[in-house]
Amino acid sequence: MPGEKPKQLLVIWPDNSWQIIDNFKQKPVIVYDPKQVKAAGDVSEVIKNFISDKKQFDYAPVKAKLLAKVKPFDTPDFNYFSLLPHSYLPHTPAIAVADINNDGIADIYVGGFTGEDKYLLTGNKASGYTKVTVPQFDQFKDYGDEKAIWADVNKDGLPDLIVISTNHPFLEPYKRLQPRLYINKGNFKFEYKALPKLPNQAGNICVFDFNGDGLNDILFTSSISYHDYTANPPSSILINTGGGNFSISNDKAYNNITSIPYITSIASTDIDHDGQPDLLITAEWQPIYIFLNHAKKLEKFSSPVLDNEKGWWQSAMVTDVDGDGKPDLIAGNWGTNNKYNVTADQPVYAYNTDLDKDGKNDLILSYCYKGLYYPFRPKNDLEQELPYLKKEWLSYQKMADKTTAEIFDGKLDDKTRLSANQFNSIFVSDVLHATTYKPLPYLYQQAPVKSVIQGSQAGDFLLNGNFWGVVPYEGKYDALGLVGLRYNKQQGDFSAPEYLVNGAFNFQEFTEVIPVKNPGGKSYIIVTYDGRLMQVDR
Repeated sequence: MPGEKPKQLLVIWPDNSWQIIDNFKQKPVIVYDPKQVKAAGDVSEVIKNFISDKKQFDYAPVKAKLLAKVKPFDTPDFNYFSLLPHSYLPHTPAIAVADINNDGIADIYVGGFTGEDKYLLTGNKASGYTKVTVPQFDQFKDYGDEKAIWADVNKDGLPDLIVISTNHPFLEPYKRLQPRLYINKGNFKFEYKALPKLPNQAGNICVFDFNGDGLNDILFTSSISYHDYTANPPSSILINTGGGNFSISNDKAYNNITSIPYITSIASTDIDHDGQPDLLITAEWQPIYIFLNHAKKLEKFSSPVLDNEKGWWQSAMVTDVDGDGKPDLIAGNWGTNNKYNVTADQPVYAYNTDLDKDGKNDLILSYCYKGLYYPFRPKNDLEQELPYLKKEWLSYQKMADKTTAEIFDGKLDDKTRLSANQFNSIFVSDVLHATTYKPLPYLYQQAPVKSVIQGSQAGDFLLNGNFWGVVPYEGKYDALGLVGLRYNKQQGDFSAPEYLVNGAFNFQEFTEVIPVKNPGGKSYIIVTYDGRLMQVDR
């Protein structure tokens, strides 16, 4: 753990002799003493024996098979707005997995960005895939695919395809390409169906029966605004009117959901075990939201644990982790392996003000160091959006030790300030009655946890960490990857991490990790940052 001293130190000297130093006290020099060392026949065996009962993690080699390659989107968000906290636009096109012909084998929709092919990979009993082109997909080759999911919207027993179209972040609203719906007609045939025009750019999709009529409705969450980061454009709910037809809902009863900004994930799951699906929502600059389904009405659950924990939450799952029959929460956050220094007493702030009077708001991240707040981004980054700083602060040295308040001298608006006071990924036992939470062990805090996936056994999970969409000053997160999280009931805690390793993807960011069940067993469909679509078998 950070700040702790080693309990033991194994020293291997140049002549391959070795010694173990107990009660380690840090000194400038460790002096070789022939009376204290032992001869080593095999140094590797010495090291193996030393760490055998002390290792803090394990690893599991896995198989990885390349299925296809997709072309990534290489223009970073920072080219559009350089002061964003991190990238939000998709780096790889949409991928969606489902058994679309009801043969018990998973099939894959492989999306593409503008001008790229969009097609199906249909699974077979030999755990292989066959490429199938679909004419209706080809009609929209000029559209880019940001997100896609399969869901049965017309109650015919076949999953239909919903796709969010990509758009330039500064495109005029009337020019935006709208989400698409493809009705599954069977035998890999599809019918395109237009959806109502959304008022804002969509960022994510959730299918849920909001009005309790037995039909799947669609929630399109809104993307962030690159014009005005704190503008909070509302999300849209499309009500299913039957036959795959939809209309935009104006029901104010859903405002407590559609008004949540910066949403990163939405899951439909029966949290309170009453047989009705509930909603679990994560977002940045927000707490985790739970909406319980009571008499076909979603009511926000008030939690003394979660309501005050504003994070950059990326993912969450509710399930019985510890085997006591009660719903528990695992929530993936930004992690603590960064320079933000976030704690309950020293949150990270974001100010959104038009500092240079150019008609566009400027986003200033501010973090705490030794009780004072400083801009998170260095001088050269700030000057890209705020050239006037070059004249006010002529050198790096003059600006180096200045606080956020000193640099911007009363120009920042506290009223619209965002704050996040929790960056730990956490575990909450019995979430509906909890009064405390527990951070996941330190090694799970090394990177943002982008998704939490149920494993093959109770209390067994797979976390998808790593994220590369940050500026060089922050440094890309590549120390987590695909890692097993397992709850040990005897110890009442989580076991040491087990990293899934393969030379084809070690240290990569995974833009998609989707569990699938095939004749060969449970696998994962993954997409790497460089655009490789792969099947991983444990």
